[in-house]
Amino acid sequence: MAKGRIGDGWVAFIVAAVVVLVVVGAGLLVPKVYPDETQYWEVGQTLLRTGSYSGFGSILTAYKPPMMAWLSAGLLAAGIQMSAAKLMMSLFAGILAALVFLGIRRLAPDRSPLVGAVGALLVCANPAFVYTASTLYPQGILTVLGVLMIWVLTLPVGGIGRRPTAEGLLLGLLIGLGMLTSGDFAFGLLGAAIVAVLLWIRRHRSNRAAWRSALTLAAATVLVAAIVLAPWVIRNNRDVHPGIYISTNSGDNLLRGNNENAKVDSGPDVDLGAYFARIPPNTGEYARDQLLRGFVFENWRSNPGYYARFYVEKLLFGLGNSTKTFTFGSVPILDLILWAYYIPLWFGVLVWMWVAARRPDRLRSMFGHNARRIADYGWIALGAWVVNWAGHAVFFSRLRYRLPMDVALAPIAVFGFLVILSMVADRRAARRGVAVGSTLSSQPEGTTSADGSTS
Repeated sequence: MAKGRIGDGWVAFIVAAVVVLVVVGAGLLVPKVYPDETQYWEVGQTLLRTGSYSGFGSILTAYKPPMMAWLSAGLLAAGIQMSAAKLMMSLFAGILAALVFLGIRRLAPDRSPLVGAVGALLVCANPAFVYTASTLYPQGILTVLGVLMIWVLTLPVGGIGRRPTAEGLLLGLLIGLGMLTSGDFAFGLLGAAIVAVLLWIRRHRSNRAAWRSALTLAAATVLVAAIVLAPWVIRNNRDVHPGIYISTNSGDNLLRGNNENAKVDSGPDVDLGAYFARIPPNTGEYARDQLLRGFVFENWRSNPGYYARFYVEKLLFGLGNSTKTFTFGSVPILDLILWAYYIPLWFGVLVWMWVAARRPDRLRSMFGHNARRIADYGWIALGAWVVNWAGHAVFFSRLRYRLPMDVALAPIAVFGFLVILSMVADRRAARRGVAVGSTLSSQPEGTTSADGSTS
């Protein structure tokens, strides 16, 4: 067993190294620095020089969550310049690849390590994620935290977790760090939490011991998340303005996606001059955010039918894979590569959904006692994806905002491909006169799975 673990570790390291090299190559090919990156870096410089979180046009700011600025300040303190810092962000893509590999190996230990490697390499097969991971954007960090959050949620849902306090501490830490990285994390968190709670209630609602365990986990999660977020929230309310919790940029982001000049593919590049002209001079950051939100609500009230239709259009646009909302503009060849990536990815996901919903016996015959946790991961990841997709459509369209939950679907697609291979093998066996059954079964006949069923 020790040799197996060492072997898995080496494969995970090799896969992660490949992903890092691919992302670094993308960063070298497109070395352009974007406005958001410059802002994060400048705030980090100010933070290192003065100890004050200032920037975005304010002496003391809460315009964006602090994680990227903190990271920039730490890299600057280590003597790392911006060009090198951008490339170092690729390490998060490597960490994610290793996590996906090890996660698949844990749930399908009897499969070839190549199965885990395929899932990990799906991370670097998405050109949009590869490019974004080589920038000073928060999506690389968010993806790592989001995938970890989904894995952790499968423990109490499946009844596998026997350490609710430890699981709650880890979950709270991930939530706190995610919110300090970007408010976008809330969408994936909400979707994952809704599905996890529904799955848990379906299975454990009559189990008193399970309720006590769940309450312990919830208390630990809330406590740790509050501890992680408290210094930032207290600082905002004390030094910037009462009522600021995470950031003050939601009004601007809402208005850019909900005004008469916005298009489904315009992203943030819309003319808001008429709105900004209505903001009095010297308006503070918090008051400005409230005014911008007010303009959005005013638009919604004045023309609800138009904005309802526009929201549906943005939802449909968000299902596509267009580079029109990329900062550097549309690239036709990249559009083609994205479709070539997403079509098989979603095919694998849809096959998995069909099997998990209609043929759970096949999952049990293939993966034994791990079948339930595989199913839990899939449904929780899909819940996170749906809410992330629907939530961002309220704002303006940006493909990179969808990426963290897109990448979380990679393990589901891999299990879907394994199901397809199993069905093909069964069909071939049937043609040869062999009794039909999962020829890729990893669970001996007559054993009992985690949910008490016998295959």
